[in-house]
Amino acid sequence: MDTTDPKAPPDFHALYDRAARAARGVAPALAAAPAASAAVARMAAEVPSLDVHLDEATQNPVQVKTIEPAGRVSTRAADSPETAARQFVQDRADLWQLNDQDVGTVDVVSVPTRGLPTVRMVQKVDGVEVFQSDMTAALGADNSVVSVTGQLFHGAAAAPERAATRAAAASRAGTAELGEEEAIAKAASDLTGHQYKASDFKPAAAPRDSGGYRFYASKWKVQPAAKRAKKKARSAKERKAKPAAPLFERPVRLKDVLFRWAMASSSAAISSSCGSRDTRRSVT
Repeated sequence: MDTTDPKAPPDFHALYDRAARAARGVAPALAAAPAASAAVARMAAEVPSLDVHLDEATQNPVQVKTIEPAGRVSTRAADSPETAARQFVQDRADLWQLNDQDVGTVDVVSVPTRGLPTVRMVQKVDGVEVFQSDMTAALGADNSVVSVTGQLFHGAAAAPERAATRAAAASRAGTAELGEEEAIAKAASDLTGHQYKASDFKPAAAPRDSGGYRFYASKWKVQPAAKRAKKKARSAKERKAKPAAPLFERPVRLKDVLFRWAMASSSAAISSSCGSRDTRRSVT
């Protein structure tokens, strides 16, 4: 998106925007949930010099480490980095209030073999990622967990059933789920204040290694330099009478995810030069 447009912020995430949270009736979380506080206290009693950082919006732990340089957050030995990471999630599931079914949604997606051993994990339900459930465990040479960064979400395993119930209720009420182009248009409109239409976006070829994203080209794209110069020559009065839509520097990308806050069955991720934007496709 054209970053010279003052209406387009350099980065935006509705979950961490006070105005967006207030508009959607989401009260700010000022303190950790009692269950999370108890879990941190339990772990602190077992792991010396524990240091836990919480997400300001979800109040989930997003970094678990110790303040000692040689400290470890795991208390059991493991025979491989992958086993160590899975074991840590299982042992400390109460940090994120995960039940056994939620633990089963945590999938190891990468284990680098060079440099500092790390294990990257995400939650997946029926092959669909839970939005923002990205966790990386750093390990020592002995496969002990040094620290973890990122968060996991409770209730993920039951999301499909809840989504099906909401979809059935929406169908009975005559409310249809947003199509992909409609979801992108809504996300772009929410971001910029310009009223985009679904017809403003068309499917585009996905680049190699697209990571499951689908791409859409916008007709409101950045023009070649000659055309941009011609548009700048318009009078100020003409620009004021008909404000131009913010321009996209590259195609919008979209993929299905499970969205934690309502666990909708899918959502659209719109990405521009300003970063990632995510909005639910399902009307809930």
